[in-house]
Parts: sequence; structure tokens; C-alpha cells
Amino acid sequence: MKVKKTHINPILYCIIATLLSALIGFFLILFGYTLNTTKSKPNIRQSSLILLQEQDIYPKINRILPGSKRDNFSTSLMLNISNFSVSTNALLNTANNPRTEYNMSNHHANLFMSSFDDNIKSANIINYPRYWHGYIPILRPLLNLFNLNEIRIINQIIGIILLLITLIIIYKKFGTKIALSFMLTIFFLNPLTMLKCPSFSSIYYISLLTILAILKTTIKPYKIFLFAGILTSFFDLLTAPIVPLGLALIFFCLNNKTNLKNDFKQIIKLSLSFLFGFSFMILQKWIITSIITENNILKDIYGSLIWRINGDTYIETGITDKGYIATLKRNFNELKSQSTLIVLAIYFFLISLFSLLKKDFIINKDYRIILLLIIASIPFIWYSIFQNHSFVHPIMSYRELTIFIFAITTIISLGLKSPKA
Repeated sequence: MKVKKTHINPILYCIIATLLSALIGFFLILFGYTLNTTKSKPNIRQSSLILLQEQDIYPKINRILPGSKRDNFSTSLMLNISNFSVSTNALLNTANNPRTEYNMSNHHANLFMSSFDDNIKSANIINYPRYWHGYIPILRPLLNLFNLNEIRIINQIIGIILLLITLIIIYKKFGTKIALSFMLTIFFLNPLTMLKCPSFSSIYYISLLTILAILKTTIKPYKIFLFAGILTSFFDLLTAPIVPLGLALIFFCLNNKTNLKNDFKQIIKLSLSFLFGFSFMILQKWIITSIITENNILKDIYGSLIWRINGDTYIETGITDKGYIATLKRNFNELKSQSTLIVLAIYFFLISLFSLLKKDFIINKDYRIILLLIIASIPFIWYSIFQNHSFVHPIMSYRELTIFIFAITTIISLGLKSPKA
């Protein structure tokens, strides 16, 4: 006798899964805060000296490659939060995500001072409950064993291996042209920089793992996108949160072909799954923090959210040129480098060469091109909504443009076919 499988309603599944994810995430961070940080003090000290030697809070490590500016400000912040061990109340720490700050002009010097317990009395305790800070259960134990440079090396090894696996699967599944398009996209993402910045690494890993889940598993797509949103909300500090969504949508279009109407509906549903996972996950963090601390942080966060949408950019940057067009210019400028034109020329040469070899001369009327054009617009919609954040932090938000780059180059790859095809 066959047992009928019960299918849970997708909306109900999304709600339950996000509630459970918030619960699991909370206890993971709580566990992280129970770990002793005594052994991490020397590594924190060494890490702060490494950051001080790199001088600028946004150093450009390579003038040849685009996206080479490291976010040492956020790195220092994350190390400081991970290092916090003043309070014995792990529950409050999990809610507030505090750090110690001193009257130091340099952010990295604050981190250095925080590695000495005898300076605690002169410190200010700064809470940062806006995000989940999901890196805490990972970074705190790592800092007991390694300093920042050693963590960067480990991160690069894992990240490059994962990228190679992803590229091989893409090549085997979709061929040379799509693989080249993805390689160009990775070039502009610049994993060399991303894997040296803890604040950028989460988006890199979530993007690749989501792509692999779409291509190599039988999990229902809406579940993949839901958990991509949940993980982005849990780990990311609002650097480039829609990159996993946009890149995954493109691979969904490539991997699933039915008809325009059905696939368009699927793209909308998958986008909503991602956004639900992201927004409901972060909302639970705010609610949990408000309950534990008995402070209504929702009011403060609402003010911060409104500021990041339409706050005066001049106050933070001192730049008088502002508005949507100025935001686009600042983000596109981050793509400029000595190598950009060379790499683009190589890409178009190789695409043309493979088209000639395969005799792809006929314009392909593939309906997915319409869907890809819609996906290509996602970064521009993001910039129009979060204009302040995108203007103030282009070294983070420019990576949203890789969605546009991958969508357009994928259109080029799909746009030509052989007369025999």
C-alpha cells in the first residue's frame, strides 16, 4: 500500500522555515557568545596591527583590478564585536551585539585597545542590534586559533575551490559561452578582495552555494531562494544583498525552460520567496532584541531604514552631486580599472571566436531573453530604493551591477544559434 506524501502549502512552509531559522540562528549566536575569548586576545591584537599597517579603512589593494577596495572598516567592526567578552550575560550580548570603543581617532586602534582587558573601564559599550551578525559563531572560535591574515588565507583557499567546482559544473551543463559569461561576472565581483573581507565573504559564498543548489539538487526552487534570503539576512551587513538573488534567477532561467508566462510567474514567486526569507528573518531579530532588552529598537531601526532610502548623502560624503544619476555614476565608477577594457575585449573576442567555430549566425528568438532583461534591471531598482546607501557605499553596492553584467552577457550567449540548431 502506497503512502501518500503530504505537500505543505508553500506560504506556510516559508513562514515555518523562517521562524525555525531565526530560532536556530539565535541559539548559534548565543553559543558563540558563550565561548571563552581569552585565547583570542593575542590574535585580535595581531589583527589590529595588520589593519593599522594597511592604513586606510578602505584600502585599494590592486589598482589593476576593479572592486579592489577592501572594507577594513567593517572588518575591524566585526572583529571588535566578535571579541566582546565584558558582560557575562550571553543572552543580552546575542540581542545587542555590543563592542567596546575608546576615545581613539582610528577605528583599528579601538580594536587594538579592546584586546586588553585592563582597558575595559575606560571603554564605551556600543550596541549594534540592527543585524543578526551571523558570523559570530564562526569568527569567535576562529580567532582563538588564527589572526586576520591566517583567516584570510583559509577563506581564500575554500572560496577558490568552491568557485572552481561551480565553474566546472556550469561549463558541463551550459557550455563554453555561459561559462565565459560567468567568469566575466566573477572578474567584476573580484573574489580576491571579497575573500579578504569578512563582510563581503558571506555574499560570495551564498551566491555560489545557491547556484550549486539550483544546478545540482532536486530541492524545490522556492525553498532554495527562501533559504538564500534567510542566509543573506543572517550573515550580511547590507553590503550587496541582492547579488545571490539576481545571479540565482539567471541560472534558474537557464536551467528551467517552459514558456514565457510560466517562467515569468516563477521568477516573481522566487523573488518573493527570497525577499520574504530576508525581510522576515531580520524582522524577527528586531522583535527578539526588543523583547530581551525591553527597548523598542524598531523605532530606531525604522529611522535608520528611512535614512538609507532617502537620507542626505552630503552629510556622510561631503559630495554635493547627488540624486539617482549620481548614484549610478558612483557605482559604475567602481568597475573602472586598467584591466576592465582589456578583459571585456578578451571576452568579446572569445565569444565571437566560439560563435564562428560553431557557426552561430542566426538570431535566436529565445523568450528567456525577455526574462533576462527584466532580471538585468534589478540593480537599478535597488539603487532607486536604497539611494542613500548605494551612494554612500559604492565599494559595496557596485557589486549589484554584476547581475546586470551576467544577464546581458547571457543574452549575448543565448542570442545566436547555428542554422542547423
